[in-house]
Amino acid sequence: MGETGLKSTPDDLAKVEAFAEYLAYDLTRYGMGIALLSLESGYSHLETASHLALLTLALDAKEAGTDIVRLMFLVPHARSMIDVLKEYQQHHPSLMREALFKNDATAMLKVVTVDKDQRAWIERVLSDPTTATERVATSRINYRELMR
Repeated sequence: MGETGLKSTPDDLAKVEAFAEYLAYDLTRYGMGIALLSLESGYSHLETASHLALLTLALDAKEAGTDIVRLMFLVPHARSMIDVLKEYQQHHPSLMREALFKNDATAMLKVVTVDKDQRAWIERVLSDPTTATERVATSRINYRELMR
């Protein structure tokens, strides 16, 4: 434990922020707080960034509603995040436990796949009032620009 009594360091939080950016998200101030809670609970910076990305993806899908064009742009983003996470999980298993990777990857696909279960998956991902109270991140991808 450091002088602050925290398990994590400012460097750990910076790593979460950097990896979130790599996944095309900018953390909000609220997201930084949630990241700190996650790190203090024993999750790695990669696991934390993955979860924050999942929360944001689910919120983006929820906000898209039935707008198939908006939803269409979320699918390749989800797939690319899963590819990146899989690569890290395979090469750095200490940073991303396999069970957490599988959980996040499945949920990422389920929240962007338009079918009868999509809404239930979105609500499941966003069910924790602590993490779903405010937006934890914003996309670095300008989906509105892509729709032009």
